[in-house]
Amino acid sequence: MSGLDDVALVVVSYGSSGLLAANLPRTVGDSGVRVVVVDSFSDAGERAAVTRLAAEQGWELLTPATNVGFGGGSNLGAAHALAAGSRVLVFLNPDAWTDPAGLAALASAARSGERMLVAPGSCGPTARSTPAVSPTCTARTAP
Repeated sequence: MSGLDDVALVVVSYGSSGLLAANLPRTVGDSGVRVVVVDSFSDAGERAAVTRLAAEQGWELLTPATNVGFGGGSNLGAAHALAAGSRVLVFLNPDAWTDPAGLAALASAARSGERMLVAPGSCGPTARSTPAVSPTCTARTAP
């Protein structure tokens, strides 16, 4: 057990296949975390690109027929992840990333209470806030 076996990373995508390709692999690494991508429909070409990427990366893909928005997509992804046995849900925008250690820190903080909401801060030279959870934030620089 990797310590992240009960975690699902839920990402809602809208025309974001390039951002998914750039940010999800470095966030997940070889952690074994369940990745649930909800492709909120933008167009057929983007749907095909996200479908290919999800298959290549082993991500679970939900494909609603319409643009369900961030809230609707988050709810779909959460319901899917919980039904599959995940106990900790981490939501991430396609243009954001952390690393597996940051993901593990978020999951650990979320497990520290019966019902817990954990939010990371931003870090790097252009950040406007400080890290709330991730111990790796101060050690890395912006890409």
